Amino acid sequence: MARVGADPFMQIAERKIHPAFRRGGEPGGRAGDAATTLQKEQARRLLPALVGRMCLEIYDRNWVPELPYTLWETVIGSATGLSEFRAEEIALFRMLNQISEGWVRYDPDEGPVFTTRAKWLRSYASWKRGRVRGRKRLTAA
Repeated sequence: MARVGADPFMQIAERKIHPAFRRGGEPGGRAGDAATTLQKEQARRLLPALVGRMCLEIYDRNWVPELPYTLWETVIGSATGLSEFRAEEIALFRMLNQISEGWVRYDPDEGPVFTTRAKWLRSYASWKRGRVRGRKRLTAA
């Protein structure tokens, strides 16, 4: 049934679009639960694939141990200095992190794999502590 004053084209278009992508619809909303599950699954597959591909294309190596950590710092905005990543890459990884609710770690048998945010944050905190401990103190001569 048409609403008075509503654009009939938009009514037809809105019926054909998945509820999560309608105007005003949030992917995390009740109408978009199925899409959110699918988006999470896709993001959880895409994230490690992109980081692995980045290792091969940029660094010409199968895996760069520091990459997930430095990329993470860039994505969350805590990196200092100039970034080696393009703004588009940062935006893409930020979006994938938010949708997937996790990040990437390296598994010796499987290569880059998805890990939950809680596990990743523990790994990141451990890595960060190791970097702080590994820094040489500046001393006056």
